[in-house]
Amino acid sequence: MQEIVQFEGKKPIWAEVVSAISDALNPLGAAAETVSHIGACITEIRRFKRIENIIARQQGIIQEQIWVRQVQIIRQFELERDHSRELSVQLGGISRAMQNMVNICGQPRIELEQRIIATETIAVLSGNIGHVLMHRGDNLVKLSEVLQLGPADFAIANWQALEGKRDRSGGQ
Repeated sequence: MQEIVQFEGKKPIWAEVVSAISDALNPLGAAAETVSHIGACITEIRRFKRIENIIARQQGIIQEQIWVRQVQIIRQFELERDHSRELSVQLGGISRAMQNMVNICGQPRIELEQRIIATETIAVLSGNIGHVLMHRGDNLVKLSEVLQLGPADFAIANWQALEGKRDRSGGQ
């Protein structure tokens, strides 16, 4: 559909269809043009309302898709976090792994997404390594004792609290 009224600055420019309506309203005399302009504006306002409704439905669909994806990612994060409690690593290996992540971050030829993941991984790996190294040396330790997962756990708890409120309010 074409726009019925456009603007050059504040000056309206009416589509030809509005003139045809104005001509059909000729029994109204001088008021015909004003009535056709009002009809055109109402038509555009209703069109905007339909578009808003379409967007709202699409937004609802998108929000639902995002919610489903968040649930999937959170479940996977929790599985991986729980798995980290079963694994043991050498602390020296973590230092070398961090250096590898730093190297990835510094290489512009590597995809941006990979560099972003490497940056996030550095933050996770650097979590408690200093504290553990001071107290245990380069020993074998539980991976979960070294990883910095608190911010992610906090973000997940906040999201779940918000989703709980959303569910109690009927999905709004």
